[in-house]
Amino acid sequence: MVMLRNLEACTGNDALMSESDVRRTSRTHPIFIAGSDFVCSGFGSIQRYDNMFGPSQWNSEDIDDWLAMQRDWGVDGGLRTAAEPDVAALRRRAAEAVRDVYAHLGLGDLDDVWLEQRWMPRGPRTCPQPIS
Repeated sequence: MVMLRNLEACTGNDALMSESDVRRTSRTHPIFIAGSDFVCSGFGSIQRYDNMFGPSQWNSEDIDDWLAMQRDWGVDGGLRTAAEPDVAALRRRAAEAVRDVYAHLGLGDLDDVWLEQRWMPRGPRTCPQPIS
């Protein structure tokens, strides 16, 4: 009904409906086939285990599957493969910004060792733990 009136329709990612990969894919597949304007309103970039606000239907662990479904079904799911050097530069810049904000607010002196250990991990589980 919404699409018939040339309005945008977001049809699928706002909340996790199941932890099952099969169920999540079976819910998304008909949306792809129907040609929805937006398959989802956003792609969760936080890993599911670290998202206290409730994970999205699709999260960072699913990026490879999401890109493969886009390719295989010829659907524009809104994501593009980024060049690894571009992503690395962006992540490093973000870690530098965090370090600068902490310094500015007097919250901590995060040195270059901290920076080098923090810009590449995928989440808290892959981050080196501070020495107690």
